[in-house]
Amino acid sequence: MRFRDPINFVRWARKAQCVPKTEFIRKFVTGKDVLDLGVVAHSLDYMKKTPDKWLHGLICEHAGKVVGVDILKSEISELQEMGYNVINDDVLTLDLDRQFDVIVCGDLIEHVWNHDALLHSISRHLLDDGVALITTPNPFSANRFFNILFDGWTAINTEHTCWLCPQTVFQLVERAGLRIVDFYWISTDFPMSTKNRYWGGIANRIASALQKKNGLLRTDYGIVVKKKIPHVSYEDGALPFVSVVLPTYNRPSYAISAVESLFMQDYPREKYEVLIVDNGTSDETEMCVRAFFRDYLSPVTVKYIREQRRGLVYARHTGAAQAAGEIILFGDDDARYEPNWISAIADVYRQNPEVGAVGTKIEIEWDQTPETWVLHYEGVLGRLTYDTETVIDMGLQIYGGSFSIREKVLRDLNGFNPGQMGEYILGDSETGLCDKLAKARIPVGWTPHTIMWHKQEVSKQGTLTDIKRRFWNNGICLAYRDNVASEMRGLVDRFQILKRIVSLLKRTVKGLIYRQKPYQTMLDYTLFTAYLWYTLRFHFDFKLRKKILSQDWAYNKDYIPSPVTFSVNGKGK
Repeated sequence: MRFRDPINFVRWARKAQCVPKTEFIRKFVTGKDVLDLGVVAHSLDYMKKTPDKWLHGLICEHAGKVVGVDILKSEISELQEMGYNVINDDVLTLDLDRQFDVIVCGDLIEHVWNHDALLHSISRHLLDDGVALITTPNPFSANRFFNILFDGWTAINTEHTCWLCPQTVFQLVERAGLRIVDFYWISTDFPMSTKNRYWGGIANRIASALQKKNGLLRTDYGIVVKKKIPHVSYEDGALPFVSVVLPTYNRPSYAISAVESLFMQDYPREKYEVLIVDNGTSDETEMCVRAFFRDYLSPVTVKYIREQRRGLVYARHTGAAQAAGEIILFGDDDARYEPNWISAIADVYRQNPEVGAVGTKIEIEWDQTPETWVLHYEGVLGRLTYDTETVIDMGLQIYGGSFSIREKVLRDLNGFNPGQMGEYILGDSETGLCDKLAKARIPVGWTPHTIMWHKQEVSKQGTLTDIKRRFWNNGICLAYRDNVASEMRGLVDRFQILKRIVSLLKRTVKGLIYRQKPYQTMLDYTLFTAYLWYTLRFHFDFKLRKKILSQDWAYNKDYIPSPVTFSVNGKGK
């Protein structure tokens, strides 16, 4: 993951998971060539009394090869006599003339006086695809606050040179030519409970509750660091083969126009294919597409698939199942794609190998100028923009009209959630997939360096009726997330459902009191009623419930796609 700035990083850190330090370290060092900095830890006496908590011992147990370094000469000599592969040296000036898969810097950075020298030492000994693990205490821990408030002091190692909050560590790492790719809160081995005779028990319970509510109040944290990867443009080296999946329904002219924009891509023609998935159309879409290819020499391979099961999720998954690409790009038939659409997306994957999905900037292309109030709601029509630079983030939402994902990641996560199925919206579609990416801790990318133009007609999409329909759909998506998705994980939170209902109702009532954007109160009420309607139907309409909980749409090894109806071989012209 690449965080945009320290504020973005801290926002992510607030909701990061909390794990034991041993689990955090073991996850990365198992079977690896490891350099452990500061092996002695507190003292050899501490190591002998609590060997199960000695970090270097854990690393030696699980790593393939280990080299340990510490500045304490007598302790290193004793460890060498015990058979450990350790050396006596200063980590700030260390130069072993070799590099490692993993470098562990456990509770060391707060002991040194020159953080830049330490981080450059880490960079010098880290392989290009290696990771460094750095752990340190959190100065803003709730426990420390209550320690000072009621006990008059907090436990501090007298050898510490500083306190480092997550935001400060972010700046230090960035300035040393490294980057943070992941963040964990660490459950500490040292109790930080308040000892006050009267208030200690209450303070400790409050601290525990606050830490569960806001991760920024936990006691210790750990970061996963990598070297910054130099910019590599897509022209250099091997390019991934990608497949563009274009679902369509009763819009042959739109679909052909979208395909034409895909034929104009600057990506090498032998490196991509286009799959048109007819989602059970009732018009002459197939006949029109066949006629188009009789008159037009396709520059790339095109597959036409007729998927009779109505629903966008089936069209997308059938296209993915019939695709040959390692990266799948999902588009819309009512779109026009810039000539660098594929290459800009491929560029993000090549520069950020850790990302699992990538989206792009989306703008609305109106057939004529809409009324001014409509422009306030272009977001619900699919417009998407985040920044002027590429964004890599955990939990980032990208939209289905310009949604790419690694095929393996798509399969591992069971694909998209249900969305539009016939006349009804049954689920949260790509929003649900983005949620699954976040839960799996897979970073998502977004690039502003290309655009998907979403074609909209003022007479249809620029109306209050259509905007209300989209707010209704958004209400269903929220209800699906709170009811269905949580039930599938066995974690239905009825308090969360009630909390959401109250929140949406308050938002609607607030709109009646305060002046807002045109029609906003009406649209908020539409969102609220859709959420309530779907929640009630899910719990009391058993026929609908059965349909919603059906998993035949899941993209996994058991998914059965419709066959390719016909294909056109690319001529490379």
